[in-house]
Amino acid sequence: MGSVLAGLPALTGPWHLAAAALGLYAAFVTVVGPALLARGTWWSRHPSLALGVWFGAAASGAVAVSGALVLSCVSLLDCRHASTPYALVVATEVAVWLVVAVTVALLARCLSRLDRVVFANRDLRDHMDEVAALLGSRTSRRGDVDVVVLRTDRVVACAVPGRRGRVYVSEGVVDALGATELDAVLAHEVGHLRGRHAWLTGAAHALAVAVPVRASRRLRSYVELLVELAADDRACRSAGHGATCSAMRRLADLQADRGEAGSFALRASRLASFEAAGNPVPAPAVVAA
Repeated sequence: MGSVLAGLPALTGPWHLAAAALGLYAAFVTVVGPALLARGTWWSRHPSLALGVWFGAAASGAVAVSGALVLSCVSLLDCRHASTPYALVVATEVAVWLVVAVTVALLARCLSRLDRVVFANRDLRDHMDEVAALLGSRTSRRGDVDVVVLRTDRVVACAVPGRRGRVYVSEGVVDALGATELDAVLAHEVGHLRGRHAWLTGAAHALAVAVPVRASRRLRSYVELLVELAADDRACRSAGHGATCSAMRRLADLQADRGEAGSFALRASRLASFEAAGNPVPAPAVVAA
């Protein structure tokens, strides 16, 4: 027992302390961070900034874990050259390598999920191309984005990412909306493409599946909401508050039988509150890469 206690100074050296500090930071980001970031309504006012902060916190936590592992490995080498009891060194090595194995396994699982996101985007594009060929369509340009109008009365409005992103909208939506309302819907979908929102939601989903803890699940739910709010803000800056709110309320009416009206109505109320307060929709503080 005395020899083990005598070896403790080697385990509280600078490498161990730095590794412990990084580990504590990663734990703080994982456990406390989500609750802090979700406090207040700042994220509703600045969804693009919130996306950057959420992913920045997640990335810093991952870097902290990686750094803690590297420093732990370095500290093991330091222990081997110090007068540390052999049993204590072996116990520390086993603990560190177990953590390394778990971390590598989680990373591999996360990367495999990201790979599925890539193929899912391709499959979605192929599916929409097949739908367009089956129903018939006409294509126009909005800036550098193709807008494909599907010949169907069903409500369809979506953005499909890719090397040349496309926006699909149905004749049912086109006929139901006025010109400025349609501009708002198209601007919203283009906002998803410009913000790389499919990749952000895919990354959040991959993390939630690979690391099934409360923090990752909360990240996924917030990202799914924030990308919609960020795209709404882009629509407002392009088509104005009135047209964007009107388009959302009209889409809510069209989607009432599918149970999706609530989301449109809540988002329209958010934008209407900005207009009522005389506050313009803020410019995005963070541009997602």
